[in-house]
Amino acid sequence: MVDLGVGSGILPIVMKENANFNGKIFGFDMSETALECAKMNLSLFGVLGESKMEFKEVDIIDIWFPTSGTPSPIKFDKEH
Repeated sequence: MVDLGVGSGILPIVMKENANFNGKIFGFDMSETALECAKMNLSLFGVLGESKMEFKEVDIIDIWFPTSGTPSPIKFDKEH
């Protein structure tokens, strides 16, 4: 699961509690404080230790519109 803008980490908690989700979780947020908050909440709810998780501090806009230009996979010819 990819959680863009992980914030407090509520989405992985809900997925674990209601859907028994046990897959890998990727959490992205531009705020280091939000990532730490998510890790704390996931630990409190017992989700952090059970799932494979990766967290990264990144601005989501940079994923779609990097400063180097449009990402290669979605570049189009000017004629299209």
